[in-house]
Amino acid sequence: VSLGKGVATFYVARVEQDDETCVAYRPDPAARAPPKRRVDIDALAGATVRALSLQGAEVAPATTLDGEIAPFRWTAQGLDWHFDVRFAIDSTKSVVAVDGATLTVTIN
Repeated sequence: VSLGKGVATFYVARVEQDDETCVAYRPDPAARAPPKRRVDIDALAGATVRALSLQGAEVAPATTLDGEIAPFRWTAQGLDWHFDVRFAIDSTKSVVAVDGATLTVTIN
C-alpha cells in the first residue's frame, strides 16, 4: 500500500484463518521496509492511497485516505471488491503505521 505524495510503502501479508467471508491482512513481518514511517501528518488529510502488487501493478483503483482507513472499492469479474486498509496515526510523533486490512468480495 502506497500512501501520499512523499510515497510511503507499507507491506501487508495474508493471515491464515477459517473465515470464508473475508481475508485478513497484517503488517508483513518479512518486509524489509518498516511498518511505521515518519510523515507530515497535515499532508495525510485527503492523501491518495494505492494498493500495489509486489511487482508494482495497481490491484485496485486509487482511493483517498478517510481518517485512518483507506477504503478501496471496485467491481471486476462480476464481483464487488472491498479492501479496507487500516492505519494507526500518531500525530504527536508524526508517525503512521499500517495496522492491517480486510478484503471482502460479494457477487454483484
